[in-house]
Amino acid sequence: VMTQPYQWLMMCVDKPATTRQRLGYDKRRRFLVTARLCRGRVIELGCGPGHLTQFVHRRGLEVIGLDKSAYKIDLARRAYPGIEFVRSDILALSLPPESFDTAVLAEILEHVPDEIGDQILDVAWRLLKPLGRLVVSVPNEDSIPHSNHIRQFSRRSLAELLRRYGRPRLVTEQPYKWLLMRVEKRRESAWSGVQGG
Repeated sequence: VMTQPYQWLMMCVDKPATTRQRLGYDKRRRFLVTARLCRGRVIELGCGPGHLTQFVHRRGLEVIGLDKSAYKIDLARRAYPGIEFVRSDILALSLPPESFDTAVLAEILEHVPDEIGDQILDVAWRLLKPLGRLVVSVPNEDSIPHSNHIRQFSRRSLAELLRRYGRPRLVTEQPYKWLLMRVEKRRESAWSGVQGG
């Protein structure tokens, strides 16, 4: 603090905000609902600063958070040191197939073009074990269109996008402004319908 008398050293430290303070009620609620859909070994693709990853971890599940932003991964590692965070582009990921019981894509697809979104979904699907679960959330186009989003989704369009993997189910207890769906991977057709699988 530069205005103090020279013979005294004066400093201040701001206490970091808690997760509850950093996240609004809607986001916390959505993260709780999303985390409850996870089971077994979990990967969150596009984890950002790791808040949702931490909600999954708090349920006692093994979880890995992945993001291509070095800045966001650094934030996540500092905020949640007990969780594994990996810096990587989803499309450059070299993890073995069928490594996870749950793959989560939370607020990713609205930021990428259709073709890239399809590739990201294929990567997530390949990472799932038979009987695994894909969990996807996007903003609802009827509620919160955003200038930074290059794609918008309705309940119908998201279901159509996910239908090639199986039968998408809308999670009805989520806040209306977010579309949250899950798809179960069947044992007998683990790779069917997915290009490159």
